[in-house]
Amino acid sequence: MDTDPQLPPSGEPNRHCSKESIQDLDLPQLHVLKKRKVAIEAEIKKSKSLLKAQASFDINFWTQAAKVEDLELKDAEIRRKISICSSGLSESEWSKTNKDAQGIIEQIRASEQSKKIFERQIHKLEPVKRSRYFRASFMKFFTTSKIGLGVQTTGTGKRDSRTQQEFRRRLIQEYQAQHPRENWLWCPIIGDYLDPELIIAAHLFPWKHGQINMDAIFGKMHESELFSPRNGILISRRIEEVFDIGKLAIVPWLPDNNGFNFEAIKRWLHCEQREYQVKILDRKWDRLTHPISPHHPLTFQDLDGRKLHFLGPTRPAARYVYFHYCIQVLRSAWQMNEAKNAYGAAKLLEDENGKPFWGTPGRYLPKNMLRALVEELGHDYKALLDGATSFNQPGDSYSLMKVAVDQIKSRPSILDRTFEPGSSQSESDVDSEETATGE
Repeated sequence: MDTDPQLPPSGEPNRHCSKESIQDLDLPQLHVLKKRKVAIEAEIKKSKSLLKAQASFDINFWTQAAKVEDLELKDAEIRRKISICSSGLSESEWSKTNKDAQGIIEQIRASEQSKKIFERQIHKLEPVKRSRYFRASFMKFFTTSKIGLGVQTTGTGKRDSRTQQEFRRRLIQEYQAQHPRENWLWCPIIGDYLDPELIIAAHLFPWKHGQINMDAIFGKMHESELFSPRNGILISRRIEEVFDIGKLAIVPWLPDNNGFNFEAIKRWLHCEQREYQVKILDRKWDRLTHPISPHHPLTFQDLDGRKLHFLGPTRPAARYVYFHYCIQVLRSAWQMNEAKNAYGAAKLLEDENGKPFWGTPGRYLPKNMLRALVEELGHDYKALLDGATSFNQPGDSYSLMKVAVDQIKSRPSILDRTFEPGSSQSESDVDSEETATGE
């Protein structure tokens, strides 16, 4: 950390700032501190204006984010010194009794941690291997392309309504979603039966990406899975409407509630039936307290942490659910970036940094394009690739650092919502992952 030559080093107690000396010795020092604070705040404003991702959250973005965080750290240190001098207390007395002390100290620690995380991300993204260049190129293509985050139309043409109807039929059968007596279908998120026109057979990995792209990202399967029940889920139309706009996603349900560490993910991946829950991504969303539908008392906020309740043994496959989760986090970050809140985007991605990859490991992850998504979020995956013994490694301490995330208003979903019951367009797509009980 740079220090002003007129200021005491940041780590030294400011013992000269006492009640006796403040009027004569420390007023000049306070003036210098306050003048420096104004200058740093101007630097922070300028640096934040330069913090904007260009097609990808690449090494340039994280370098600028680290610079901003370093300035935030300097600003917090100066505020600490001003507060100590103004209080007339020794540093030890100030830290114990001053009402502002704890907040300033916590901000210093948080900025130190954030800077470390950003610098670690810079190190991870250094293009030392040819494959890293390829993955970086893919992320820029994916973010800006019509079949990536910016999808509007894709040139893939309209779906055959018969194919989508068969997809829905197979989902109903595999998920055992049909009510035994009535013409109702089960929604595992709401946990109740609904009229069939209110249930969407949603793709997790979108059909618009096509089977070729699916194979390129996840590896070619024995049977195509684009329209497989492994790549779908039946959900309420009201939930589907917000399922692809960066507001919520499906994540693993870990019964021990010890967080997303390698041991917990290992146990989850080895479960015969992997369970899931809903995670709210946008804590500032203005619809959080709104009811999901007129027929249910549940609000969107009530869905946070809610375990999905399936009637049969079939589950969404981990790799496609993980894909959807990555896309939603990136979508939220890009919404912030486009709204000139790139610093908020960095904080959002910081929260993901260090968390273990929880898509199916093994032959699916090494594909460069899926790895690009994993690295974009800063998720750790190498230990999962090394086999079961690597799960004994301690969890990443950086994942313990949780930073509050402010999110911006949603932008339109990438999905075309032209389906109506009985129409030829059929049902919409949700961007995510698999469905069966296996990998």
